[in-house]
Order: sequence, then structure tokens, then C-alpha cells
Amino acid sequence: MSSSTEVKGRLVKVFGAERGGKVFEEVLGKLGLAELADPDDEMRFADELIGGGGLMEAIGRSLRVRALLRGAKG
Repeated sequence: MSSSTEVKGRLVKVFGAERGGKVFEEVLGKLGLAELADPDDEMRFADELIGGGGLMEAIGRSLRVRALLRGAKG
């Protein structure tokens, strides 16, 4: 399973299919990415979510730890 699929799945689980998918696509767009190709992309994605505060921040922090464990350079 790709990083993009896993990360999008987490967002959909929390926010529902419509909003989770929209958040995923918006953040990818802000980062200029088509998908999350490696742990460093995941880290950038997580950091963008963290900046959103609230529940977005909580999800972002979880994804940041996941990216670090997968080898992101942080």
C-alpha cells in the first residue's frame, strides 16, 4: 500500500470520505506534489497539517512520527 493511500485513509477515517479526500488533495496541491512518494514527502505533508491546529495538528503530529520512523530526515 502506498504512502498516499495510507495517509489519505487516515484523513478519511477522521473526517469522512468527502472532507478527508478534500483535505488530502488541498495539502498535496499546496506542496506541489501529485502523491507522497517517500517519507520526506510524508514529513512535509504532516508539517502542513500541524500548521492547521486542532484535530489537523493532532493528525499531523501522528503522521510526522510515522514519517520519522520510516526514515524521513526531519
